[in-house]
Amino acid sequence: MKTAALILAAGRSSRYGSPKQLLEINGQNLVQRAATLAQSVFCNPIIVITGAYHQEITSCHFPNEVELHHNPNWEKGMGSSLAFGVNLLIKNHPNTEAAFILLPDQAMVSADTLQNLASLLKNTTDRIALCRHNDTPSPPSLFHRDLFPDLAQLSGDNGGKNIVKNNLHLAKFHQTPEVDYDIDRPEDWERFCEVS
Repeated sequence: MKTAALILAAGRSSRYGSPKQLLEINGQNLVQRAATLAQSVFCNPIIVITGAYHQEITSCHFPNEVELHHNPNWEKGMGSSLAFGVNLLIKNHPNTEAAFILLPDQAMVSADTLQNLASLLKNTTDRIALCRHNDTPSPPSLFHRDLFPDLAQLSGDNGGKNIVKNNLHLAKFHQTPEVDYDIDRPEDWERFCEVS
């Protein structure tokens, strides 16, 4: 299955107080780390959607296969950036069969988790695979191209939650505690650094 990765890195990081996308560990910032993760499971294309910190992110080094695109409407929320990325896939990469949605601040997510999500969509009629911990659905997620038209219509800060809710009969879940490490505040980063 030809699988893309959309890395949503457009936010202002208002709760963190500075651009958390640029926090570094082991020589990589969180956006670079997400791109490396996508590369490790052979995603192509890998598309980074930027917004508030476009110049800072684009000045970083990425592999040649990583595309960086600025969402001019990033302030409207995650749904806007997700729709922007999916529309890029539809227009520029029409052979894409599925797309991972990755958030750089979920820095504990592993290649094994992405591979497990991909395995949930192989040879099935399911169209969504996403993570879950303590009964709470969470990114990262994997959407089949059948749902790209719905994703392309998103707006605001909703992300794909309503699409998942409206298509639960097409969804599979991977249980993992990795998604608990969501870096929103400086104390979250300190916790991540202690365990990574």
